[in-house]
Amino acid sequence: MSNQKKETADSEIVANTYITNKPICWKCKGTGFKPTKPKKPKQKCTVCTRDKISKKQKPQLRPFKIKDWIIPGTKAKYDINDPAIAPKEGEMLTSLCGHYCIYQLMNGHRMTTDDVCVAAIAIKHAPKKNHLDIGTGLGSVLNIVHWGLPHLNSFGVEAQAIHVELCRKTIEFNGFEARIIHKDLRDLENEKIDLPIMDCITGTPPYFPANTGSLPEDGGRGMCAFELRGGIETYCKVASQYLDKNGCFIVANTSSDIERTKNSGEKVGFHLNERYDFCGIEGKPPLFSVFVFEWTEKDFVSQKINIRDSNGQFSKEYRQMMDTVGKPPSTFEPGTVPKRKN
Repeated sequence: MSNQKKETADSEIVANTYITNKPICWKCKGTGFKPTKPKKPKQKCTVCTRDKISKKQKPQLRPFKIKDWIIPGTKAKYDINDPAIAPKEGEMLTSLCGHYCIYQLMNGHRMTTDDVCVAAIAIKHAPKKNHLDIGTGLGSVLNIVHWGLPHLNSFGVEAQAIHVELCRKTIEFNGFEARIIHKDLRDLENEKIDLPIMDCITGTPPYFPANTGSLPEDGGRGMCAFELRGGIETYCKVASQYLDKNGCFIVANTSSDIERTKNSGEKVGFHLNERYDFCGIEGKPPLFSVFVFEWTEKDFVSQKINIRDSNGQFSKEYRQMMDTVGKPPSTFEPGTVPKRKN
């Protein structure tokens, strides 16, 4: 089946699953309204009953705005304000890391915290030659890793045509060479393509089976969040076909699927040597985990990292990761964010 036909089929899966299953929305629990404090007016749930958003939206520029912050790293090929590379209608051009920027859709999937964490851990492992990002999406992980390790040869595989287009625009903006392959990962399970052996492979697969949760109205978001083109098992199998004997496969998944992720890696011969569990705020259970698989078994390393502390500030550990990937320091002043109630 061609990529175009697969995209049509997968979009139909999104629509049909949403209509026939009618899953209970995780946000409003089926009420149709956001949870609010007592005596506050009700607000329509933006997840399952949101109004249709106009396709005509003015493009946006979102640069880093941190006073006196010296932007680190290599300069990008273009400046964010250069009219020659202005985003189109419905797109935004956002600062990503250092001088690097990324093209994103205003109503579509965007880069997330787990992208930052995967990229930071990949940079820490310092691969020497080749980096492959599978299911690369908009190219956030690929571009951040190249920013941190500009000597690398960069490769990506992505199925959605619009994401391939935006990813290639981002690479052109940032001014380095990378090969982005427009292919479905499921094809790569049994069809090896012409790629060199990789020192590092990264991936941020969709976290949820297609029949769980409330599927987004936007098909692109649905394919990034739900396993419509395969899940962690597909990612592990594809990674095993291209990873060097001394390389590492760094992948994110929901923390509720730790055993499934571990088993998926072991099934293809990997050993899980590192796992980082990320909590949204101190004292809460982990939301997602980043796994480091290698061919050779080593002493297991496990670490819990809070994105924010109990006062809502970025934690010391997460601020170190942000520094690793060229993001500016937090703009919060100490003590300005009220302590959250449990």
